[in-house]
Amino acid sequence: MNTTLASMVLIISPSKRIHEYYGRFVEGQETLFRAYYWYLFATTVLLKIPTVCGNALILMYFARFRRLRREKPFILVCNLALADLLVGLVALPMEIASKTSYVFPSSPKFIWKVCLIYSTSA
Repeated sequence: MNTTLASMVLIISPSKRIHEYYGRFVEGQETLFRAYYWYLFATTVLLKIPTVCGNALILMYFARFRRLRREKPFILVCNLALADLLVGLVALPMEIASKTSYVFPSSPKFIWKVCLIYSTSA
């Protein structure tokens, strides 16, 4: 089967979205495919909320109390909180967009991978 870029497009119609890789889905697979990505989307959003809120609270606590800025363990915790906050703000939305639709061609996927590496390595 021909696996060109034309066979890997996202078809958007008023009633359905089909991500075609190697031909058309049969009737039951389309519903399963859609349910899987809604589950993935909901799980990622539910993980994003406590990630962003919790790490933002840690950074605000660190910024409020000056005496914590002089202690080394708290500086390391602040560094980890900043890295996790970037994961929640940069990597997770890009992950949602790349998994639920074919939005990114190859060059922005490279940019996404670079953002993921920089935001997760502390």
